[in-house]
Amino acid sequence: MRLYRAVLLRSFQSNTAYRAETVMKFFFSLLQILIQTSIWIALYGRDNVHSSSVGDVSLREMLTYTILGICVQIVVGNDIIWRLGSKIQSGEIASDLIKPIPFARFMFAESGGQTLFRIVFEMVPIVAFGFFAYGLLFPSAADLGLFLLCLLNGIALYYLMSFIVGLFAFWYMVYWHSGSLFHVVMSLFSGSMLPLWFFPESFIRVAQFLPFQLVFYGPISVFVGKTTFLETLRLVGMQFVWIAILSFGLKWVWSKAWRKLVIQGG
Repeated sequence: MRLYRAVLLRSFQSNTAYRAETVMKFFFSLLQILIQTSIWIALYGRDNVHSSSVGDVSLREMLTYTILGICVQIVVGNDIIWRLGSKIQSGEIASDLIKPIPFARFMFAESGGQTLFRIVFEMVPIVAFGFFAYGLLFPSAADLGLFLLCLLNGIALYYLMSFIVGLFAFWYMVYWHSGSLFHVVMSLFSGSMLPLWFFPESFIRVAQFLPFQLVFYGPISVFVGKTTFLETLRLVGMQFVWIAILSFGLKWVWSKAWRKLVIQGG
């Protein structure tokens, strides 16, 4: 446990060295907020509510969803696919495998340090800005706790999916293709850019069978108050189910990748 904590803290501290980059990312996120909220304000016009598959959605709820969606993107996002692909392509992964920590857990701890840094220096200031500038909705203590649980599960889901996609570099060296495809599919089915509320019922049914909406749409819907308590429990249950499925899938893909590495003499 101490090793994981040391890796996480080292990753957190290394991110503090890039202060200028952090400031630029923060202002880029603010620009995203200004653009997206302006679009929704224009679309709503004089109407304060729009109908959707979950009932009426007010402008305030939509603005809350939009800004929180940007925050969740900041928190769950990682560069695992590109880092892993680069390690595989360069052969650096061979030296990583002799470390005293299992490789996947080592990468997760490093990613965790990066995530913690983003929460403190990017997400918290943006949420504060959103509340003061747009009067965003704030959930009850119970809903906030459930949202944080869903968010943690979403981070784990995104990491597992990213790691599996990154391992494809063992077979497909142009790894950025698979990474780009993954992000396109994630953007479409996760509800990160547009809530699933406004999609056709047929599309929503397809999205509900996939894990992507459990990363963005589900947790944000809990925060905004668009799910009942039973629906939230079902959401958390589905997150745990998909974490188990993806963990098994990761072990299976990793075993195939390890066999390929050994055969090639890595």
